[in-house]
Amino acid sequence: VVRDRSLTPRVLRSVVIGAALFQGDLPQEHAVSYHYNVLLENGRTIEFTGLSSGNSVAAPAAELMSLAAALMNNPFQQMPPDKITLDIEITPKSLEVSLWDARLSDNVVKPGQTVAIQAALKGFRSEPIPFTIELPIPQDCPDGKYQLQILGSDAYQSFLNKTAPQRFTAVDAQSLLDGFNRVLNIPQDRLFVCLPISQSGLAVRNTELPNLPATKMMVLTDAKRIQPIAPYTNFIETSIQTGLIASGSAAIELTVDKNK
Repeated sequence: VVRDRSLTPRVLRSVVIGAALFQGDLPQEHAVSYHYNVLLENGRTIEFTGLSSGNSVAAPAAELMSLAAALMNNPFQQMPPDKITLDIEITPKSLEVSLWDARLSDNVVKPGQTVAIQAALKGFRSEPIPFTIELPIPQDCPDGKYQLQILGSDAYQSFLNKTAPQRFTAVDAQSLLDGFNRVLNIPQDRLFVCLPISQSGLAVRNTELPNLPATKMMVLTDAKRIQPIAPYTNFIETSIQTGLIASGSAAIELTVDKNK
């Protein structure tokens, strides 16, 4: 395709849509799995896999357009794509479900114990499908009440954007590529469990400094320092593969008590 900072991303989007729909529209119920390998002119590579359902080929087309736009219009370095390989598979089934129910095996646990989350996902005109997710609680987790989060893939990405934005912060060309590789490779067919814990740290640009002593945090957050520093909350997480694309989220209060 033509190399142009404005036109190339939109042309690439049209190419993906035209190729995928060459033989006609998709069935009313459908799932689209795809794998991208994007080789840049500078020799670097971005590779990611995606899954969508019920939205034609909008997801793979939009992701490539957004990626190309950022690569060719970022403040660090122009990195136009040299070769793009897309493998795409379309199947006549719906994978869309919503988080129907979630509960804990025990709402009060000791540090070091494992809590089991019983979750159910439900699709249109189908029975709820049960899943069990186990989350080990760290031995050094302080006593207190916590909000345990059960998240579909979109809700998980929103959680990361809010809780750990430093993981997607670009400060140079390499961190821009790293951020894209992280966000584009968030699996869509997993159910996530996240537990923010009270142990805090600092993010220096996109570098995490967890579990800092209070004195060290005071020194680093001195107003005289010019490096951008922001506090962040540590969290533990786990996930299971469901083979389904879950939407929705739930929060359940979990108490950690070493004297239980």
